[in-house]
Amino acid sequence: MFSRVRSPTRRAGDKASPRGTVATTTAVSVEDAFVIGALHRGQIGPTYKTAGRKIPAGSTCEMSFELDCASVMAWSWEERSGGDVVFKAVLPGLDRDFEEELSRAAGPGVAAEGAVLSAHTSGVLRVPAGSVMLTWSNVSGWSERTVSYRVMSCSRDALEMERERMAAEAARAARAAEEEAALARKQLLLSKAEMQPRCSRDAAEMQPRCSRDAAEMQPRCSRDSRKPLASSVASSFAALLQERAAVEQAEAQEALAACDRAEAEAEAAAAAAAAATDEEREDLEAAAAAAARRSEEARRVARKEVAEAVAADKAAIAAGAATTGQRSK
Repeated sequence: MFSRVRSPTRRAGDKASPRGTVATTTAVSVEDAFVIGALHRGQIGPTYKTAGRKIPAGSTCEMSFELDCASVMAWSWEERSGGDVVFKAVLPGLDRDFEEELSRAAGPGVAAEGAVLSAHTSGVLRVPAGSVMLTWSNVSGWSERTVSYRVMSCSRDALEMERERMAAEAARAARAAEEEAALARKQLLLSKAEMQPRCSRDAAEMQPRCSRDAAEMQPRCSRDSRKPLASSVASSFAALLQERAAVEQAEAQEALAACDRAEAEAEAAAAAAAAATDEEREDLEAAAAAAARRSEEARRVARKEVAEAVAADKAAIAAGAATTGQRSK
């Protein structure tokens, strides 16, 4: 289809060129200009092609042109199948019916924009991405000479666009990994903050109970010190309970040490996860989760051992008191 631009008013003194010569300068630009060739006055005839890569998909190239011909009346473009775009300069002496035909053929899909031609004018033709043929037609009477340019390259090629896309994706992945590492560190700190008071509280609760049980045991054992057998039994039970309390305190300390080791393992796993690559991150996160589970298990075992130690001490004290009472009778 053709798109016709209004014919200019002929200026006084303008003479039609017998050959209808059109001088043009053609360029393609995406961000910065990429000159593909130039056509000088009198060089209409041969066909020139540019070397290079194909225009990246999705980009829009601008073909800037400049006409220097006082005899040109009108200009038009035709966008053909396959991406070909044809420019036509209509000269004086052309049949008026043909000019009207150009006007009727104009419609949607014509990639053209410009202004009324004068003796020296310029404009911009926007062409779609891909391999585009631009044809400059010089029509004089019933003769036609054509110069063609095949646009095969722009300043930004498909490889550069693909690299930019991959870099953006890598940056997004890095930000996501940083956010995940920060979340893992925060969770570890929260877990440590919750675990430490529990271990300290369990140890603090265990120590007074052991001391209180020993204080309760001592008067009971010395209450009937006048009888040698009762005194001997009480002393034996006191020594036994003290030994048991020492063993259970050592076990409780070992449980607390296990808690500390589990914390250290969880911190090391989180630090490794923060510095790891995407391929290693899943394994390290699994290791951190396992360390957290081990820490929780060690904490549970410590609480259980403390409870068992207190219960055993109370049972031993009760048994010792009962035995001492029976023998003193």
